[in-house]
Amino acid sequence: MSTPDVKPNPAEQVFLNLAYSRFVDLFKEIESEEFWDHDGKYRFSRLRDVFSVYAEMLNYEPIQYILKEIESRRIVESELGKELFQMIRNLIAHFPFYDTWNDIRFTKELITWEGKSRTIDRFCEKFKDREEIKYRIWNPRNENFSYVTIRFPKGYEKNNEISLKDLLDEKEGARFSIRLMLRILLENVEYPQLIVNEIQGS
Repeated sequence: MSTPDVKPNPAEQVFLNLAYSRFVDLFKEIESEEFWDHDGKYRFSRLRDVFSVYAEMLNYEPIQYILKEIESRRIVESELGKELFQMIRNLIAHFPFYDTWNDIRFTKELITWEGKSRTIDRFCEKFKDREEIKYRIWNPRNENFSYVTIRFPKGYEKNNEISLKDLLDEKEGARFSIRLMLRILLENVEYPQLIVNEIQGS
C-alpha cells in the first residue's frame, strides 16, 4: 500500500504548523527528567495536551493513510498508535473528573452512561482479556531503547472498575506514547526533518 502524495491546503498548513510546533514543545518537556519533578497535576495537564494534539492531528487525511500503511506492516503498532491513544485522549476529555493520571478509573457503566457505545467502550470490548504486550521503542533523542508493558482490561463488565495506571504506567507509558506518536508523525513526509532538528537540537 502506498501513501498518496497529498499536499496540505492553506488552512491545513496553518493547522499543521501549529500542531507540529506544539507537539514538539510537549515532546521535549515530557522527555526531560526535570518534567518528572513536577507534581502529578502539572504532569497530567501536559499529558492531556499531548494526547489531545496528537488526536487532532489524526484528522489530517494523509496521517490516516500512514496509519493504514503501518497496519499492513506492524498491526500492533497501528492499533496502539490509533486506538489506544484515542481511547486515552477520549477518556481524559469526556470524563474530566480527575487531577492526575493515577487517579483515573472507570467502569463500563460510566463509559456508557448515555446509553451508547463510545470509542473507549469499543476499545475495551475489542481488547479486553488480551495478553499484555511488552514493547520497546527507539528514543531518537538519547539514542537508546525504552521499554513498556501495556495491559488490557480484565473482565470488562458493568461494575468492574479499571484504573488507567494499571493499563499503562504514567512515566513509562508517557514516554512510550510520545515516542510512538513521534514515529508515526515522522512518516508524514512534509515535516520529519523539522521535527528531528527541533528534538535533537534541544
